[in-house]
Amino acid sequence: MKFKKIITIVVGFLFLIPFNYSLAQSNDIPTRTNTVICEGYHKYIIEYNPFSENPSFGIALMYEPLFNINTKENKLIPVIGTFYNWSLDGSNITIFLNSNAKWSDGQDINADDVVYTYELAGNQSKYTGDWNTHVDQIVKIDNNTVCIKVLPNFEFSSVVLDFITTDIPILPKHIWEEIAFLYQNTTTYALGAEEFKNDVFNYTFNDEFNVFSGPYKPYERDIVSDTGFEIYQLRDDWWGKYLIHLDLPSHLNGTFNPPSFIKSYLFRTGNVNAFNAFLGGITDSYYGFVDNFAEEMSTHPKIESWYGRNYEQYYLPHSNIYDIVPNHLKYPLNETWFRKALAYSIDYNNIISQGQGSLYSRARQGLLDDRSPTQQKVYNPQIQLAYGISYNSDIVNLLLEKHCYKVNNTWYTNANESIPDTPLGPYEFYYPLGWGDYEGIIQSITETFNQNNIVLTPIGLPSENFDQYVSLIENHTFNFIINKGLIGIDTTPYNFYKAYIGSSNWQRNASYWTNNTFVNLYKDLEFTSANLDAQINICSQMQEIYAREVPTIPLYVIGTPYFYRTDYWVGWLNYDNYYQQPTNLYSIKEISIKQRLFLNLKQVHEIIFPTALILVIGTILLFIAFGSIVSYHYIQTYMRNNRIIGSDWESFINMYKNNNKSKHKKNNHPIKKIPFSIKIGTKELKIPDKINRDEFLSIFDQGYSLKQLKKILNKKDIAFLSEDYLVQLNSLGWDDDSISDFLREMYYFSPKERKEILQDIIDKSFE
Repeated sequence: MKFKKIITIVVGFLFLIPFNYSLAQSNDIPTRTNTVICEGYHKYIIEYNPFSENPSFGIALMYEPLFNINTKENKLIPVIGTFYNWSLDGSNITIFLNSNAKWSDGQDINADDVVYTYELAGNQSKYTGDWNTHVDQIVKIDNNTVCIKVLPNFEFSSVVLDFITTDIPILPKHIWEEIAFLYQNTTTYALGAEEFKNDVFNYTFNDEFNVFSGPYKPYERDIVSDTGFEIYQLRDDWWGKYLIHLDLPSHLNGTFNPPSFIKSYLFRTGNVNAFNAFLGGITDSYYGFVDNFAEEMSTHPKIESWYGRNYEQYYLPHSNIYDIVPNHLKYPLNETWFRKALAYSIDYNNIISQGQGSLYSRARQGLLDDRSPTQQKVYNPQIQLAYGISYNSDIVNLLLEKHCYKVNNTWYTNANESIPDTPLGPYEFYYPLGWGDYEGIIQSITETFNQNNIVLTPIGLPSENFDQYVSLIENHTFNFIINKGLIGIDTTPYNFYKAYIGSSNWQRNASYWTNNTFVNLYKDLEFTSANLDAQINICSQMQEIYAREVPTIPLYVIGTPYFYRTDYWVGWLNYDNYYQQPTNLYSIKEISIKQRLFLNLKQVHEIIFPTALILVIGTILLFIAFGSIVSYHYIQTYMRNNRIIGSDWESFINMYKNNNKSKHKKNNHPIKKIPFSIKIGTKELKIPDKINRDEFLSIFDQGYSLKQLKKILNKKDIAFLSEDYLVQLNSLGWDDDSISDFLREMYYFSPKERKEILQDIIDKSFE
């Protein structure tokens, strides 16, 4: 009998061995388990100059800005800078630096580096316009303080504020002075992106130039194959490891252990291969549109989206507005009545049903959006109530009949209109093939236009001919296009409205709309960075003008596609782990936001124990089990001769401990790995991978009620009391405190022993 007990217990313990607990492994070389693999840019893995218009993915890993903005909280993220403040008159802004910041070569990051970086940036085409028109000079106050002095009439400028809170990476002066001298423009004597690629992976590159401040450094690159890649390695000497980004969940819960490597694939052949790589587990994340992704998720249990395993919604605030853009240089497309007639003729609900319905949300008529953390304070709901447009054929007919006459099912403008007898159509409607669900949307729009005798001909341009699409816009030769704004609704109102005014190109004011009042209000908005009331007033007026004139027809805000896998990494940003906004990893913006996304990840361990180690553990457990059985003999003898009730359990436990002194030493008795986290009310109980007796017992010192303890103890196979046992112990007169104390001592017993002992206690108590 005893032998059978030994075999049973040993086998049971062997099955309890934490087989998915990882042995220590080297992080000196990238493996699938220590490397986060993502989709990077579709080109450009030779541009490592931070001032390039198309820099590589790695810029966001190797360099750091002064600050970034967490748009979810609308809060500043300190990086190399700690904080800033405007002077009382707004004529200058003072920036305070982190005195602990260091370059990878060990030198301090100081005010000289910051001043040099901004002076250098001011000479680059990427920044030169706004910088030179707004900034007088940037000066060093001391090693950790700089001051930007603005030009007259640019006090409290949002443009200047953007220069320090967005994505100008700080560069080491002692390195880039030499680079600027070697690669300076012979005409302007300024460093240019085309002159210097800063190719950190090229073996001919001067290795002394490889000096960074960010958490990762270059490791390996492939630029030859169709699926080229770049790999970056975590720096052991990164200055910011425990000094910045301390609001990350991984820091707050004590699990900060970033990926050792980050690998970015270059899928030159487009989204199809990128998506297939994600489905196959080759990559860990995917940012692209997919038809029927819910079906894919149902067969891939390790894939999650913004709402976890729920595919019903996307992340909205980081999204762009899709709108119909008429060419205002053509009549009657430049007439408000005509644009309104078109807007009222669109069945917006049908558009949503044509595509991924959960992906679309109607855009606001005044463009600013109450669903955006950065815009909700200045959003005016009365504008939407007064000017909101939905499908209404009666209004369409009223507008057309007021301004037009019909001949043979064709509308012509009336004699009193700006240009009489102009036919309404036919019009060509251009759109880029392969962008979202354009085909379904275009079909819905053209059908409703045609029903009102306005002929619209959709023309899709292949993605390889995207330059043709851009040319149509910039040469003013289109009638209508469907366009996706390049700025998400989570940007500030000033930066957001910039895309709808000024000189026209495919990225900005593609409609060629002009409204002097709107432009002047926009100019005034720049200087309200420190005055919320002024922002609200100006933004309300701008929303009303846009909603009233309908220069473009806002269709919907498209949710940000955001997918990840949990095969190897957890801690992904999502609805339940919403500490900042998500961002596309192939974006060239939001340097620190991308860094923080990676820094919060934690490795999932799935490495099998070697056979030899299993044998060693089995032998040790065999001796432990034998000792337990011998001790249990004394326990049963004691219980048979004594009537155990609630007040006697202490002597019972003490007897057991006296027979097992060598076995149960305080603080030195690890038990089965039971990693889990359970939320009870407002409390969250976390059990680490390995715990000793004190750590285990500490869970009972957190003020949980008996009912809560039941929930805790019945999770993840650590329950050694069923609910029936607890109810029966209650019925014996044991209060919650007595039961909690009893549970502490029961730690010394195996699960089988616990059940048998408790049953004996109950049986004895009812004799």
